[in-house]
Amino acid sequence: MTPDDMSRYELIIAIIAVVNICITIAVFWGNRSKAASSRLDDMQTDVEAKLDRLGRELREAVTGHSMRLERLDTHISRMPSHSDLSQIYEQVNAVREKVSSVQGQLTGITDNLRLITNKLLDE
Repeated sequence: MTPDDMSRYELIIAIIAVVNICITIAVFWGNRSKAASSRLDDMQTDVEAKLDRLGRELREAVTGHSMRLERLDTHISRMPSHSDLSQIYEQVNAVREKVSSVQGQLTGITDNLRLITNKLLDE
């Protein structure tokens, strides 16, 4: 069948059928595109929600670490320094020397008392 053999009515029906097929394909692709776009929008919303949650968790963690560091800095600032420790060691050594001296004196006193006691018991 050639276009000359077709009547105008058949030609119009053929054109309408081709247009309907084109519209159907366009709608199919459009719906498919909308579905993909909808899925992407859902994924984007999900990712944004997760990023917000992670951001909040990160801020909370950083705040917690900052507070912990401040407490550690405060604690460290109260600790003795090397010069403080050297003074403490010097004082401990001085006390050790005095205790040693007192120990020697007590040994001498003990020996003297033993001698006196033995002398008195011998008489």
